Amino acid sequence: MNALTAVLDEQALAAADAADQALRCGEEPGPLCGTPMTVKENIDVAGSATTQGIAGTIDVCDESGGVQTRPPVRK
Repeated sequence: MNALTAVLDEQALAAADAADQALRCGEEPGPLCGTPMTVKENIDVAGSATTQGIAGTIDVCDESGGVQTRPPVRK
């Protein structure tokens, strides 16, 4: 079916390792920690192409990204 244009498995594993380390240190990971998710390809994600369904833009990558990958910490 090829429903996913990019799979960020290395980044996901690195984030999981960081979350595991945070848990071992007693930090609160947040309510969505470990929840798998997909992001539609018209949303900017740092380090991933935002193609908007246009194959010619597959190599265009915005390093700043527009998606917040971690919810803000509430104090």
